[in-house]
Amino acid sequence: RASADDVITFEVAGTDEFQMSANMFGPSTADGAALGGTSNEWSDLYLADSSIIYFGADQDIQLSHDADAGLTLSQNTDATEEPVLTLKTEGNLTSGAELKFVLDNGAGEADDDRLGLLSFYGDDSGDNATLYAKVTVLSEDVTDSQEDGSITLSALVAGTMRDIMVIGDVPGNSAGV
Repeated sequence: RASADDVITFEVAGTDEFQMSANMFGPSTADGAALGGTSNEWSDLYLADSSIIYFGADQDIQLSHDADAGLTLSQNTDATEEPVLTLKTEGNLTSGAELKFVLDNGAGEADDDRLGLLSFYGDDSGDNATLYAKVTVLSEDVTDSQEDGSITLSALVAGTMRDIMVIGDVPGNSAGV
């Protein structure tokens, strides 16, 4: 039914379920409807550049799209150690979840390709976003059946990023560390 305030309301069994206005379609009440179900899932979801998905009654967790760069999970909070991203495997299993980094550059693979990077940023005393530490993984040698990889732990020391430890095929070190 259409109302006087340019809102179309969809009813089911005499109860308002969804509303549509000029630029919004949603449930009539907070937490009032599911988008799909266990046997009638939606197919694909397409969102515009810079879109944000909000979670929670107060929309405190946000998954934001940074156009052509990636996704950011954020939370506006005064609590420490938040937000938390948990990968959880349930069941009677012998192994847990996996966080998988994949570099698939077709036929362009080369020695010393960076396969993954974990970066740890924080503000310095001047409120500048500062890289304090990182973990870098390289494909040292991509020769088929002779592959070598390395992990480098780096940290900021007296204002300079330094490699603290390299694990892998390190020249002159038979232990590989």
